[in-house]
Amino acid sequence: MIKMIPNKNLDPNYNYLSDAIDATGIYQFKPEDYHFCDEEKICHIGININGKCYKDPDKVSNRLYNDLSLLTNLDFVDGRNKDYNGKFKYKHLIYNNIPFSSSYIGVQEYYAKRKALYDELRIGEFLNIFRTIGGHMIWPFNDVIINNRETISSVRKKNGGIYSRIDFILRAIKCHYLGNDYKHSSALHEAINNERKWFEEYGRGEEGFKSFIDSFLLNDFVDKDYNVLSLVYDRPIEDSERSFTIIESRYNFDSYFNLIKFKIMNRSKRLCGIEI
Repeated sequence: MIKMIPNKNLDPNYNYLSDAIDATGIYQFKPEDYHFCDEEKICHIGININGKCYKDPDKVSNRLYNDLSLLTNLDFVDGRNKDYNGKFKYKHLIYNNIPFSSSYIGVQEYYAKRKALYDELRIGEFLNIFRTIGGHMIWPFNDVIINNRETISSVRKKNGGIYSRIDFILRAIKCHYLGNDYKHSSALHEAINNERKWFEEYGRGEEGFKSFIDSFLLNDFVDKDYNVLSLVYDRPIEDSERSFTIIESRYNFDSYFNLIKFKIMNRSKRLCGIEI
């Protein structure tokens, strides 16, 4: 069973975009360094940081994976290293011969720019919080390699799905533990079911879900009764709420942004052994 154990040697304020852009350790991310590229430039990224093309820490940051390794006591394997001979050609942690990849749980820049119309500095400011250790979770990535099936990490990104909302992911996981269908996203329901053996390591039913939440220090995303809280309304998610609620209005997106901001800040502190 994977469990994150707080480590006081980690920095709750370190932004892994710094390591992704410049692994020398010299550069430190600043919100004002985040820029949209010229719209006429042909580039699938469209973002630069301090003049360098944006890179996703979940894919390239050694420091992020080293820190996650310290928290979980799992080995970090760099599948991108030229000397690596395995089949998982990306950075990952290994558990029971299954690769686990890091996954960002903060607000997606695409929706902030295209739907909420946040400017560059505003996005840079929230990334300065969200790209700390508390803004990252790990999920198994085995099926996409072996069986060519989608995973939790891949399903969350798709438009028309769950809009990368960690509250909806956790709600789906709770439904799995309780044996209920998750009707908001059949793809997410299937991806979770594909990893049922791993989820069952934490137990079954309500107690299994509680153990899962506690093991990854995700307690700020649930109430005292372990009801998953909506990141728009800060109350237990209701069946009538839809994941696309966040893009229905600027007000909803602002609410989503503000709620997840404090939850990630708190989780970063918890993971670094700081009392809240």
